[in-house]
Amino acid sequence: AASTNGTPALTPLTADDDEHYEQAELLIPIDATSYRAIAARCNDLQPDRPDIQFAVKEVCRMMAKPTQRSCEMLQISGRYFKGRPRLVWRFDWQSEQDVIDVHSDANWAGCKRSRKSSSGGTIAVGSHLIKSYAKTQAVIAKSSGESELYGVIRASTEAFGISTLLEDFGATGIKVSVGMDANAAIGIVQRRGSNKLRHVELDVLLIQEQQARRLLPLRKVPGPRNPSDTMTK
Repeated sequence: AASTNGTPALTPLTADDDEHYEQAELLIPIDATSYRAIAARCNDLQPDRPDIQFAVKEVCRMMAKPTQRSCEMLQISGRYFKGRPRLVWRFDWQSEQDVIDVHSDANWAGCKRSRKSSSGGTIAVGSHLIKSYAKTQAVIAKSSGESELYGVIRASTEAFGISTLLEDFGATGIKVSVGMDANAAIGIVQRRGSNKLRHVELDVLLIQEQQARRLLPLRKVPGPRNPSDTMTK
């Protein structure tokens, strides 16, 4: 995805430009096949590289009809890999933990083409990061609060899945704590009923029930201290 003498990039992705993307020519079949192969390889790497997950997600979204613009985006990711070919994970010794620490974030209408938002999250046990993700939301959020709400719903679902997995391994009494930097989404979850958000009623009511039963405590985290920001930018 990058030449051997290319300058390493500081970030794995730059801001997408709608006009450039829409006007870009489709890749010829042989180049499109190469694009998909490289993008798939990046997708294999991304579970172990939280720093590239958002960029790889965006690159893989263009696999159906790759263009010259999407090829340029893939090249930027390749140049980033050149400057940062390795990522070292450290799992220092820690005492037994009973809380799954989750952080959630979303970028409202981050995709300029589809106006869809992205959900990002990190899941940690103590100081050990065990999972991170960047996903495009399936529906178009009508507001930033709604996009953050979809993000916290995704984060909560992931957290409860990890909790169930830990119970299968014999760990008991595991609690879940979710942190986010969006006051609007926290307010929606903490009140009763869907109010004006009828189109997301079932998801809202499920999370509100978990909040009322104190199975899903939410907490406000300042944006600069929210590690899940990396997965949405």
